[in-house]
Amino acid sequence: MNLRIITQEREILNTEAESVTLPGTLGQMQILTGHTKLLSTLKSGNVRYQLHGNSQEIAVGGGLAEVFQNNIVVLAKSRA
Repeated sequence: MNLRIITQEREILNTEAESVTLPGTLGQMQILTGHTKLLSTLKSGNVRYQLHGNSQEIAVGGGLAEVFQNNIVVLAKSRA
């Protein structure tokens, strides 16, 4: 999957990922390859992603997430 995190200022991440965990306003959600279409609001928290057994995370200050055809786009209000 491709994961992009974008703020008003710039794109802060564009990478491949095997799994992504998002801080949804109703709770955390894990996205895996082949996930159904999704549009969700995000609360402030960490976006975690994993690739080849390595886990990374980036703090975001809320926003929106769209999942479509193995692409995840996070439009973050800010980088927390």
